[in-house]
Amino acid sequence: MQPRYVVLPMHRRQFLSTALAATALAACGQSTPVATGISTGSSARNLVFIVIDDLNDYVGYLGGYGGTVHTPSIDALATESARFNRAYVTVPVCSGSRASLLWGLSPQQHGITTIELVGEQPGLDLYNSAFASIPEHLGDQGITTMGAGKVFHEPFPPAWTSHGPTDWLPFSFGEHGTFFDYGPWDPSNGVHPDQAVADWAVSELQKEHDGQFLLAVGFNLPHQSWKCPQSYFDLYPLEEVVLPATVPDDHDDLSELGRERVQTLLELPDGWTSQHDVIVNAGLWRDHLQAYLACVSHSDHLVGEVLDALANSRYSDHTDVVLVSDNGYHLGEHLAWRKAKLFEEACRVPLLIRAPGRDLPAGDVDDAVSLLDVAPTICDLLGVSPPESFAGTSLLGGEPPSPAVSQWDTSFSEVSADARYRTTTHYVADQDGTLVVDSVERYDRLIDPNEFDNLEA
Repeated sequence: MQPRYVVLPMHRRQFLSTALAATALAACGQSTPVATGISTGSSARNLVFIVIDDLNDYVGYLGGYGGTVHTPSIDALATESARFNRAYVTVPVCSGSRASLLWGLSPQQHGITTIELVGEQPGLDLYNSAFASIPEHLGDQGITTMGAGKVFHEPFPPAWTSHGPTDWLPFSFGEHGTFFDYGPWDPSNGVHPDQAVADWAVSELQKEHDGQFLLAVGFNLPHQSWKCPQSYFDLYPLEEVVLPATVPDDHDDLSELGRERVQTLLELPDGWTSQHDVIVNAGLWRDHLQAYLACVSHSDHLVGEVLDALANSRYSDHTDVVLVSDNGYHLGEHLAWRKAKLFEEACRVPLLIRAPGRDLPAGDVDDAVSLLDVAPTICDLLGVSPPESFAGTSLLGGEPPSPAVSQWDTSFSEVSADARYRTTTHYVADQDGTLVVDSVERYDRLIDPNEFDNLEA
């Protein structure tokens, strides 16, 4: 499939001024006008929407992992889908990314661009705002909406016509001394929460539903804690786990703010230490990577259960599928761990759309796209015009896609339309509060796919 999209370049200052203007409009309860880009098509189709938490490009069809990753279900779906191989999040953490995914809002509209404690999150309280989420908007159009698992960042039952299990594994720092929790799932704990979500989805696909529906399924793994059945750990013997490429001086060509953005520092009794050093010094790097891969394969298996149920259902010939992750994940790349970074590992995610008969045939789309466009695309697939608040455009064609810009606090990272260059600009506030450029990073991913060499240093 040839590249289908052209993104008009936006000057950095123009982007920032546009962002500030959008923030002001959002604060007044207004939104920036957008083109809907709705294409014609059957309004009788249904949609299965699968969201996987913290899944980076460690899936077979994307090739992000250096060894063999076992993701047969996602890879099979990829062969039948438009594969957006360069899909980027708006914010590289769950809360901000899902605010864009589920409400169609840009970070400049929702204001959720960092990690804060519960109840201290900046930006809009979207659960009690005038902005309509995808299921709320579709429900207003008479479409049945069903959801279970981690679709929204927190359970939001009022958004759905009906909903299934909303429990997921609690976050824990574990007992390994590395601030990560991982290990085999204890069967005595009962049904794994993600398995319960898959079971619910399968049961819904076996029922008869009147009219159109959206079935949204959210799998928590591979989000922390990394707990899944032992059989998935067995797929990845420790001696066969392949560690990512790193260089010891990776941060030397970054500004002080750039280093602050990528490092994860832990305050330990003997002082501040990087998360990476803690894991490496404990001799547990491969163990952590094994656990992440095991959880990826566990979620892949559950995706397969849902897709098999769809294939065997009365809805198989008139139901589209969208699969996406909310953000990527560092597993030692750039000497960093977790998300909340502005490199490829945290910002790039899988995005698959299987929509036979629509203006989106199966094949590779290698131009950069933004997850900001997922919400209007879902509306488009279901034949519904998006709300005016949606800031993106449908990926079914007719309008240029949104720029692939990821924001973390006052730093913005943009991937060029052809996905060759990443340019990250860090801003700081001057004495009167105006944001000014602190430093810039630029990477040529064609010759430096690991983003080791900052061309602006």
